[in-house]
Amino acid sequence: EAAMASDQEEEPVRFVRSNRLASLVAKCQKRDTSAQRDLVLETQEMVYRTVYRLVGRNDVDDVTQQVYLQVFRHIDQFKGLSTVATWLCRIAINESLQHIRLIQVTGKC
Repeated sequence: EAAMASDQEEEPVRFVRSNRLASLVAKCQKRDTSAQRDLVLETQEMVYRTVYRLVGRNDVDDVTQQVYLQVFRHIDQFKGLSTVATWLCRIAINESLQHIRLIQVTGKC
């Protein structure tokens, strides 16, 4: 029963966070620079952890920066068909895999 109550309490928190991120993306689509900063601050830990798991310590900062460059380059393409967190994680994974492929092709570490 305690675990069930805990799950019920967490759901509204996730919903509120998801709505907040969606609201920030909508503001970013209107070129609100403070919303861009807030989006990075709200999501940087999640993105960093995702990238770290794939590329490791040496390249995590560069790839994380590349993720946010892609996010803001393509912010207008976000249509809300997934959550913002899912969209950001997919970009983080794609950028990490691209980085790994580049290292494999060039032989640079």
